[in-house]
Order: sequence, then structure tokens, then C-alpha cells
Amino acid sequence: MSEQDNILNFSYSKLATFLDCPKKYELQYIKNLVEFKENIYTAFGEAVHKAIEITINKKYDFDEALIIFEKTLKERTKLIDPREMQLIFLSEWYRKGEQLLKYFFDKFYNKIKNGDIEVIATEKYFKYEIMPNTNYNGIIDFLIKEYEDIEEIINFPEVKILKNGKKKNIIKKIVNKKKVEKYKILDWKTGNIQHNENLQLLSYAIPMFFNDNILIQQIQYVYLKHKKIIKKDIDLEVINKTKQKIISIINNIKYSTENQIFDMCLDNSKCKYCNVKKYCDLDFESDLDSNNSI
Repeated sequence: MSEQDNILNFSYSKLATFLDCPKKYELQYIKNLVEFKENIYTAFGEAVHKAIEITINKKYDFDEALIIFEKTLKERTKLIDPREMQLIFLSEWYRKGEQLLKYFFDKFYNKIKNGDIEVIATEKYFKYEIMPNTNYNGIIDFLIKEYEDIEEIINFPEVKILKNGKKKNIIKKIVNKKKVEKYKILDWKTGNIQHNENLQLLSYAIPMFFNDNILIQQIQYVYLKHKKIIKKDIDLEVINKTKQKIISIINNIKYSTENQIFDMCLDNSKCKYCNVKKYCDLDFESDLDSNNSI
């Protein structure tokens, strides 16, 4: 066995699955019982991501971006079960994609063309050795340097002569306007708004600092459908705390794997639509009912 075979690889999706339900993690990543199955939501998300990425890299206009989106969506839907496709109206998804891309052009692309946003990378893959023989991998949708106008207030001491001839020390406030640069990570979301999901992009800031020496100062979740951006300013202290949290989760996964202990979440709202429930030991009808009655 080579040294490479001993290296463990983790991603945010793996960590999120374990936090959601350890049993699901075991079935999906240890026993490999789940194969990816294309659906309209994954196909749509992939088409939007690809249209945005190519538009930025090749400086396409809106019509060209729309063509990329429609072509990609059409190709991806060929992988969907034909029985499911009978219930899908592609024209509606084309319309949704057009609306999402319009928001992207209005909110971001014009700033890129004007020079207010400098694109560092799109769909940036990273691999970071977060622990000995343990890598943390992922893909960053959009890494940028944005120039923002800020107002800096400078206190300038002055001596004022009063009418009676006496002197009075005063502080004169001077407003100095300047541009500052901020490194930001953005994630394009095509679905509904999910609150309290900062861990994903916070974890992506770790390799940017320790691998690329780029200090991320803000993360943004861009919900294209809702035309809403959720922002969070961060600093090195936050990044270091996140690193320790990721390490803690990975250690919990390692412990569960070594000892073959994977608890079931027993959450009816999660189990009911879980993609691995047919492989789970849980008797959903009886066990969930008894759990909810406690």
C-alpha cells in the first residue's frame, strides 16, 4: 500500500452529511450504497453554474450566457429518468434560468466589466492538508477582490478663538473617502434560502489563507432565485476557529468509522425523504412514530 492510499479525503458535503445523520454518512460514504441520480434540480443548478463560469471567463454577453445555460440544461436532462421527464416542462426551467442570469448580470457582471470587481478564480478547486494524512477538498464558485468606497473619519485638533478672546481646543472631523479592497468568496445558490449555513464558505476560507496566502474578509451566499445576498464579514480569528471546528468534525468521523458507531438521527422530517432510507436499519413507520410520541 502506497503512502497516498493512507491519505483520507474529506469535503464539506461529507462533513455536512455526518452532521445531518451519521448513519446516512456510513451508508453513503463507507458502504457506498448510494449512486448519484440526476434530477431536474441538480441539472438546473449545474446549467446555471456553467453559464456563469463560462460567461465570466470568456466575457460573454447575456444572450450568449443564455445559450450556454439552455444547451447545458438540455444535455443534463438526458440523464434524467424518462418517466420523470414526462412531468417536467423545460420551458418553465428555461424561464427560471433566464431570470437568474439577468440578476447575475445586473448585480455582478456589470461591476466586473467596470473594474469594481476583480475576478481571482471561478470554480477553483482546492486541496488542503488540514491534518496529517488528511486532506480537505472542495470547489469555490467565485473568488473575487472587490473595491468598496468607504468613508474614514479623521479627528483633527484645532484651536478656536472665542468672542471674548479666549482659546478653546476643539476636534474637527474630516471625512476622507477612499477605496479599500476586500477578498470575498461567493457561492451561487439556485434553490431556496437556507439560514445558518456559514460553515461551508467559512471552511473554504481556510485553504485560501494557509495555501494561497489570501485572507478572505467576507463570504456571500447569493440566492439567485430570491435576488438576495447573505453576507458575513470574517477575519483571521474566525478562520482559525473554523479550522478547529472542521478538525473536530473530522476527528468525530474518524472515531465513528474506527469504532463502527453511526447513530441514526431519528428525525421524521429528514428520514422521510432521505436518499438512503431503503438501506437503513430503521423501521420508518414504527420507529419514527414511537420516537415522535416520546
